[in-house]
Amino acid sequence: MASCRSETSTINPNSPEYPREGTATDAGVGIGTAVSLVIGPEGGTITVSGGKATLVIPAGAVDKQTTFTIQPITNPAPNGMGSGYRLLPQDLKLGKAASLSITYTNAELAGNTADMIGMAQQKADKVWYTSVGQKVDGAYRTVTAPVTTLGDIALYRQYALVDESGMESDWVAYYGATMRLLVSELAPMTVNNGEPLRRITATSASIGWNLSGHGKMTGSGLAGTYVAPAYHPEQNPVTVAVSIPAAKAGTVVTLSRPVYVGMGYIRYTLDGKTTLCTTVSLKESGNSYSTILGASDTTPVNLTFRATGTGTLPFGDYVALDNRSGLIVCRPSGSNMEWFDTRGDCMGLRYATGQVAISQYTKNKVVKGSLTGTLIPRANGCSNSGPGLSGEFLVKVPVI
Repeated sequence: MASCRSETSTINPNSPEYPREGTATDAGVGIGTAVSLVIGPEGGTITVSGGKATLVIPAGAVDKQTTFTIQPITNPAPNGMGSGYRLLPQDLKLGKAASLSITYTNAELAGNTADMIGMAQQKADKVWYTSVGQKVDGAYRTVTAPVTTLGDIALYRQYALVDESGMESDWVAYYGATMRLLVSELAPMTVNNGEPLRRITATSASIGWNLSGHGKMTGSGLAGTYVAPAYHPEQNPVTVAVSIPAAKAGTVVTLSRPVYVGMGYIRYTLDGKTTLCTTVSLKESGNSYSTILGASDTTPVNLTFRATGTGTLPFGDYVALDNRSGLIVCRPSGSNMEWFDTRGDCMGLRYATGQVAISQYTKNKVVKGSLTGTLIPRANGCSNSGPGLSGEFLVKVPVI
């Protein structure tokens, strides 16, 4: 397991200056596509999200055929890193410990090093507890831990940039808006002891705040303020950063995060090409459906869905049916990529295999989620298969 402090640290985790109870959070919200597999007494392996999470069930862990599921979720753990994962059946106790491996990216580290991260599981009291026996492989960017009871599991970081409410920010600043940032630190923990994650006020003094891009960045100590430009910047997102001395003597950690200037973004990868749209808008059509319009230099995108809250919305007839979505990627040549095809020679309406997962939604205020599946090229005959699609989006309507 990766310790959040070096084992030679002189800081006492039992000191009264640190909270004794863990930081409770709400449960994560489902995002992306769940994967299920029936596994029996002989054991087996289930993997989700392109190998991001892999659960190995050993022989003898269950005594009968059991449907195991991995559902990607938002990560509400204190200083959470990347997506979380819900292992189902919920609260199932295994006869032998399974092994869960979660991979991470350098971007998700956000300035932390491999010895500053770990894995934790949320329990009935809503508190996250470090996974006993976990190991961090910095070379392969993987955290692995034994699992004896299924539930919500996620990675965490020692340090994180958060907004003034103490939570991870949406990292969207409207034109001219002010964003206040703080450094969040987790209390020291003993190696492999199953301790609760406890968010504290960071104990280190900052070395300095920095900004790459348009706007203005100021900071004093562990608090910083970013003021977005009043126009759409050529470089979007911008990057805010702060450097602080870490617990390990002589180590400096630089925490950095992108900030999108405007109303948000849509980022999607289609047929291997990634496109970022930072000029976006959210349009509500009465009580029926909502549309996000995103513009880039070459490929505008139109994402429409019908929903009243969070959840998974498969591609379908969003005008007539609740909990359905649609997506069109417009190309200069006119060969649009769409979620359906209505040409008569195809014997009726066909939908692509795909979905929109809404992880946060407040009507007329904010919508956040992800995209997965395929789209149908307009000139693709009568097949409903097409290039692979993945992506994420966040749109916030400013309070005027």
